[in-house]
Amino acid sequence: DRMDRRASIIALPIIATILFLGLTLLNGYPWLFNYIAPVTADNAERQYRNATRMLRYIKTVLPLTFLVGAWQTMRLALHGETHLGPWFLISVFALILLPLMGYIIRSYRLK
Repeated sequence: DRMDRRASIIALPIIATILFLGLTLLNGYPWLFNYIAPVTADNAERQYRNATRMLRYIKTVLPLTFLVGAWQTMRLALHGETHLGPWFLISVFALILLPLMGYIIRSYRLK
């Protein structure tokens, strides 16, 4: 609903890059994460593997979401449409929440 400089379109890729690099750095330290189930010597490796797998998935989904958001912003600006459409929000929630629920279920099973 606002007009801005053309250079502002670069903000989404910059934010996505910073998030990706931060998640990459964090992925190297799985013992710093908060876990749902208690981490013991017996299940630590499985819990860490499960958590780092989930973080790698999020590292893939977030930049793709930002890429689609930037593309949609350019499309809206060039073609004069007024909204992103309901599919964008629904797909973002599905791509993040459904695997997160799977991670939670796997964490309980790995006790």
